Amino acid sequence: MPGTETPYPVTTTVDWSEDHDWNFYAKSYGRPKSTYAERAVVFQTVGKLGKVEGIFRFELTSFSGNFMEKAIAAFFKVGKVKCAKELKSVQLADYFYLNETHQINGYRLFERKIGKLVWDYAIFDTKTGNTFHSYDPETLISGLRAKIQAKLDVEYETITKKTGFGLRFCETGMKQFCEDNGVDFEGEYSRKDLRNIVLQKRDLNCKKYRIELKQIGIILNCK
Repeated sequence: MPGTETPYPVTTTVDWSEDHDWNFYAKSYGRPKSTYAERAVVFQTVGKLGKVEGIFRFELTSFSGNFMEKAIAAFFKVGKVKCAKELKSVQLADYFYLNETHQINGYRLFERKIGKLVWDYAIFDTKTGNTFHSYDPETLISGLRAKIQAKLDVEYETITKKTGFGLRFCETGMKQFCEDNGVDFEGEYSRKDLRNIVLQKRDLNCKKYRIELKQIGIILNCK
């Protein structure tokens, strides 16, 4: 993607007081370290005289967990990327470009990219419509199979992230679901309340999360 190159290694600052290495950055970005400090993502660089200079600030409006990818998309001014309707559950956010790498045994495998940056990987089961996302492409098939086979042992009345992890949902998808529906990734919701929330964006949730919602007992009667 033209215009995504930066003259110096870029570092980031984000909200929390804890450090993380974001190793999924492309090598051309210097594999920067991010520090959670304020309620914003701040991109910084070291200038010619060795002085740290701020080059971009992205204010956070939610803590769904997808703030870094949103900041990168905003920094590079990535517009909406079109994709086929049946692949919306693979794309998840419209600033991702899907690069299909290959097909095998009814599975379609993709790179999810922000501009030229490969962010993570995804798999789509053409038979069931199920999807799974991972930063490690080697875990896609095993992750998808575990998700398809997982069942709720008990009829939970309260839905949390633990419910999703128990059903082998990928964290990427759950966080984007929270982003799309304005719910808290760390929160707890009764099935009734969650159903009322997702019905407000029924078309979107039918395109992206119909299968997962059905697994936790929420039927949207999608067309």
